[in-house]
Amino acid sequence: MHLAIQKAFEFDNDHLYAFYVGGTRRTGKPVYCSNVEEVGKPAEETTIEEMELYKGQKLYYLFDFGDMWEFDIELIQIEKNMPLPLRPIIIETKGESPEQYSGW
Repeated sequence: MHLAIQKAFEFDNDHLYAFYVGGTRRTGKPVYCSNVEEVGKPAEETTIEEMELYKGQKLYYLFDFGDMWEFDIELIQIEKNMPLPLRPIIIETKGESPEQYSGW
């Protein structure tokens, strides 16, 4: 999911990140990228199925712990009769992506 978001926003994949299930970075259950020195399975090895998400579930995604790019993600639909994609798919975009490094 991290790489799909990076692609959708045309960001460089050059910073740490984390997902937080069911809350913010202060209240949610964290799933960190592998470069963060934390306990638990890293995000790169965690599947969406393992996160036990349900319709209406919210995720908070934090990219770049310095610039703090924050994203709210909501699971809006589960298609039980369709095969699971091997990777997340961008199905819609709106507007222009913000500049990752404004002022550079």
